[in-house]
Amino acid sequence: MDTYPKLFVECGEPFTQGAYIYVDQFEILFGRVGTNSKPDIAFSNAFVSRRHFAIQYSNGQASIVDLNSKHGTKVNKRSLTPHLPFTLKHGDIISAANETVVLHFSSLDLDQTLDFQPISHEMIQCNGPSLPFTMDEIKQTVTYKKQTCTLSDKEFLFFHKLAHSLNEFVLKTDIKKEVWPERELLEDGVPDVHAEELNALVYRMRRKLHNDFTIEVIRGKGYILHLNE
Repeated sequence: MDTYPKLFVECGEPFTQGAYIYVDQFEILFGRVGTNSKPDIAFSNAFVSRRHFAIQYSNGQASIVDLNSKHGTKVNKRSLTPHLPFTLKHGDIISAANETVVLHFSSLDLDQTLDFQPISHEMIQCNGPSLPFTMDEIKQTVTYKKQTCTLSDKEFLFFHKLAHSLNEFVLKTDIKKEVWPERELLEDGVPDVHAEELNALVYRMRRKLHNDFTIEVIRGKGYILHLNE
């Protein structure tokens, strides 16, 4: 029976779902093949950085570190701080480049059947001041008080970011990073998004959600999502 931990692939071309990767060496580099880059594990998606993240294994313990990738790395939906190692435990879900790559960390041996709920199929529950509302990541819907609103890709990403900080201030720069990860980065590391695009997105969201939610604009700085009671 092998004792090395493994990564089971949920998605990440060219790997098929259910494929596994042994974590059996001190450091495994994950990324995308380039002229001067040959990672140990290579994904073909263009959103994956040449050197995206690394998993290190020593003394029976595995950890992951984001290598300052353009579109980031998350563990259990929490963004990793670049170059700061994060200790992995059985059942952790690693996602990279806006979930174009999703891996499940497991310490089970291969005779056992992996049991997991794909990250992309999760239902996120957020509790407001009175009644809860639900976001469905597959259908890209928001349901509150038995009313369901369907959102576009960008609208859902925008709402998703604000909803996780309900009644709290969210920086405009963080919104740009969440909603437009595919855009070229400016010198300050923020995606190149024109003010008109962001204003138009907020306008559409207000029209769709005005009965249940209020999007407060802090001029030039960011936004706050409020739940209407």
